[in-house]
Amino acid sequence: MIALGGGVAARVVGSLPRKRGRWLWHVQRVLAAALALINGARAELAADIRTALDRGEYAAAIRLLQPRAEQGDAPAQLNLAHLLRRGLGAPLDHAAAAHWYRKAAGQGDAGAQNALGALYAAGLGVAQDHAEAFAWYRRAAEQGAPAHQFDLALMYDNGLGVAQDFSRAAAWYAKAAEQGFTDAEANLGFLYQQGAGVTQDLAQAVALYTRAARKGHAKAQNNLGLMYTRGEGVAQDYAAAVAWYRRAAAQGFAKAITNLGVMVENGFGVPQDEDEARRLYRLGGRQDSAEAALDQARFVDAGKASDPRALAAAAERGDASAQFNLGLRYVRGVGVPQDYVLGYLWFNLAAARGLADAGRLRDALGAKLTAAQTNEAQRLSRERWNKD
Repeated sequence: MIALGGGVAARVVGSLPRKRGRWLWHVQRVLAAALALINGARAELAADIRTALDRGEYAAAIRLLQPRAEQGDAPAQLNLAHLLRRGLGAPLDHAAAAHWYRKAAGQGDAGAQNALGALYAAGLGVAQDHAEAFAWYRRAAEQGAPAHQFDLALMYDNGLGVAQDFSRAAAWYAKAAEQGFTDAEANLGFLYQQGAGVTQDLAQAVALYTRAARKGHAKAQNNLGLMYTRGEGVAQDYAAAVAWYRRAAAQGFAKAITNLGVMVENGFGVPQDEDEARRLYRLGGRQDSAEAALDQARFVDAGKASDPRALAAAAERGDASAQFNLGLRYVRGVGVPQDYVLGYLWFNLAAARGLADAGRLRDALGAKLTAAQTNEAQRLSRERWNKD
């Protein structure tokens, strides 16, 4: 049994840091949100482009968008950038997306400004430059969208492209939180919990975590569980803590799974069960979805995947299944030298030809690559795609 200290199980994981880890995760979140802006920009597009987008005919949409984008049409530039960034209708290509985001951003489009800032922050498609990222984030945030205000707050919070300033971070988180932006509520709650940039107020931290947790924010649910475990800003309540840990654990949040294991091992708010606790500890220690996706992937039409030379020839001819299988061989080093960049290349091409699993594995593999490796893989993809 775990010894207690001040009513807190010693192994309960502490509150999460505000830093988001790799900026690649951050840029994926930002640009996934940016893709949703296509809907807002569609009304300004020609009917033929809207029809192609609505039908999921993305290659046709790109062909229609390209000349309009080149003529300076900002909605066309924005939508073209979104499609290229997501690898819809063409291989995923951050450099090409950055080109069109920059065009639209220069015309004042906040979504494009924010997306361009995210690419600079991650160094995807452009040289990494946090100061440039900050400048674009600020221009976007000043237009008032809560997601953009949140991203600017993160830069102040983590001292990226600007001197670290928790007070300014709190102010921008507050602007976004006032508009109901869930991530901002959770991060502002952390600042109030720590007394960073604001006067420490544990009750306010609980209130903000609760707002975010009720909307399904796993990190807020975990941190709220910690507040109930420790009796910080709220009466100590192990049963309530367990309930919040369970909700976060159900979303696969590793720290919550581990914290739930602590509660089960000690019998806090739940019947004591050491076997279940051990199971939770094991589960909490292997929550790497990208690694799991790559490990569990299977060859498409496996009988045709056995001959590396025939497979490579088919991939060169543009066969999506062969490209997928060749990518998987490069990832695993089966019959070819292991090479994640080439694995990404072939997954990217297969995804552009409509093989959905290839896009999923490309993105999982991208989480393991550096920005430089991703940029190189996308350059190779672009060159090969343009030859076809």
